[in-house]
Amino acid sequence: KQWYQRRVAITAGIYDWNKKSKIASQKGHQDPVIGAKFLPSSNNKFVSYGKGHIIFWDIDGNKLIKKSGLFEKNAKARFVTSLAFTDKGEPITGDSGGNLYVWSHSDRKITKANPGAHDGSIYTILLNDGAIYTGGQDCKVRKFNPDLVEEDAWVLDGAQHGRVKALALVGDQLAVGTYNNGMLLGKFGEEAEQIIYGHGAGDLWGGSAHPSLNLFATVGQDKVVYIWEADSHTPKSTFHVEKPAQACCFSPCGSVLAVSSTTGEWWVLDAETGDVL
Repeated sequence: KQWYQRRVAITAGIYDWNKKSKIASQKGHQDPVIGAKFLPSSNNKFVSYGKGHIIFWDIDGNKLIKKSGLFEKNAKARFVTSLAFTDKGEPITGDSGGNLYVWSHSDRKITKANPGAHDGSIYTILLNDGAIYTGGQDCKVRKFNPDLVEEDAWVLDGAQHGRVKALALVGDQLAVGTYNNGMLLGKFGEEAEQIIYGHGAGDLWGGSAHPSLNLFATVGQDKVVYIWEADSHTPKSTFHVEKPAQACCFSPCGSVLAVSSTTGEWWVLDAETGDVL
């Protein structure tokens, strides 16, 4: 079965994936829906979440029955931004206010709360061996016990990597996806290896191949200049410029790189050191 959101009508629909036919549909919340997940042990129950809401759904034949989650006296943030489930099938949510909640599926109430668990939005939640790992806007991966008591925090370099957007378990290591389109891999709390690199905010506008070496350069609106090893797809050098970059070009000898900005300014850089010439 597959859940979908039709943007205009805000409709939830259940499809039989093999038969490619719709089983049931029902109007959802009036505000934007960010995502939805089935309970791990059920094909008939799922939870959707989004702007100011969490909804508990039951599939009854060709009907969908929805019931809203009750925040009661707990802080209700503007957006519920992430969802995962405990081993018992209890939903865990993170929101744009940095609040972390565990919900009872039976009465749709919050049973455990850690208000302000993160400074800013919680974008991802991962459970492993009873531990709860969360990543957020504050460039941290935090570790909580089942009672939502924080046990430790893994602080990433915000200037280099940006916000933590996704977490996944790879063996005994954590893969961390970042706002700057990179991926880190390492054991929690230890120095991580960056295994995927990429430009961050905005578009990638410029590229230039080195005239004689197996290298190429890229620039973008994140104000970063990468010199890449074409064989390994990894950066040889990384430089920073003052303004969002629009284009770049190596000199005929390859020792100089010219970079232009979206504001009409341009720089001539030493291709080895990044120094402005």
